[in-house]
Amino acid sequence: MKQRIITGLILAALALSVIYIGQTALTVGLLLVSLLGVYEIVKICHRPDWSYIVDVYCLAMSVWLFLGTQDFFIPAWQEMLFLIGLFTLVVLLEQFKIEDSYLIFTMMIFVLTALRGIAHIRASLGLGAIFFLLFATYGCDTGAYFTGYLIGKHPLIPRLSPKKTVEGSLGGMILGTLFGVGIAYFFPFGLTLGKATILAFLLTVTSQIGDLTFSALKRHYQIKDFSNLLPGHGGVLDRIDSLVFNVIVFSVFYTLFL
Repeated sequence: MKQRIITGLILAALALSVIYIGQTALTVGLLLVSLLGVYEIVKICHRPDWSYIVDVYCLAMSVWLFLGTQDFFIPAWQEMLFLIGLFTLVVLLEQFKIEDSYLIFTMMIFVLTALRGIAHIRASLGLGAIFFLLFATYGCDTGAYFTGYLIGKHPLIPRLSPKKTVEGSLGGMILGTLFGVGIAYFFPFGLTLGKATILAFLLTVTSQIGDLTFSALKRHYQIKDFSNLLPGHGGVLDRIDSLVFNVIVFSVFYTLFL
């Protein structure tokens, strides 16, 4: 646990510093996280006899898809060109299977859209919105971890994540909602406190759905973590799994209700 806490504090300090410095630093930082996340996506289904052309293609396309537009969502024509390239590799490379292309396409578009969305939220709504998103998400993660560790007894969904408990889930929802409401109160960003409370609670739910979805992916590929890049936490995707869902949910909620 000590290693997990130390790594978590370092990551939090780095993330908050980059967010505060400004848009250019944030964009560069998010692009780096995107590339690491894409590498982990490709690696989990990478077979020993694969050609590394798949890795190079996916990393190159990540840069293009990430920087190719200022819109929140990646344009459909870019996604289709990326998919055509993957299908071409399926045709040319015997060991690159069609199911590999489906996974890589889906996860890359999902992760890249979410990470690009963070830069978009920072630019259009300011620091308050980003802090709200981060504190609601990681407040939920923190509350769930420590509540589950201290008093967790009843498994939540053991087929996906044996260590997660109902008590931890509830603790995460409470702490994440409180953190989100606190940020909305001290750093308002356009939502009323009532709507911010609803959104914070919603984010604590989708945060856990995101976490469990990525756990299902790890179960399918029979791995514990996406990588060992972050001591005590696993890989980049292990740290941003909840955030990936929440960026999109936040943006849709804000668009609908403001």
